[in-house]
Amino acid sequence: MDGQIAEWLRSLRNCIQQREDHTMPQSPHDRAAEYHNKAAHAHEAAAVSHEKGDHLTAHELSKQAHEYSVKAFEHSKEAAAKFEAGKP
Repeated sequence: MDGQIAEWLRSLRNCIQQREDHTMPQSPHDRAAEYHNKAAHAHEAAAVSHEKGDHLTAHELSKQAHEYSVKAFEHSKEAAAKFEAGKP
């Protein structure tokens, strides 16, 4: 059963990544918020997998959560820089 869940999660992640390539441009703040939410969701899914004993899937999801967190941080820095540049 855990193998099926892992495969489903991988296909879902691939679908999400493909959608990211075809979305309308957003502000850095919106992108940061989106990646923070994705990271939180991946962390939660990793915890569930870990509790079920599927440590490989939990590890993969934790890595994905970290990648989303890094992207969120980058977009947050960009949003802050744009905000600072716009101040009089």
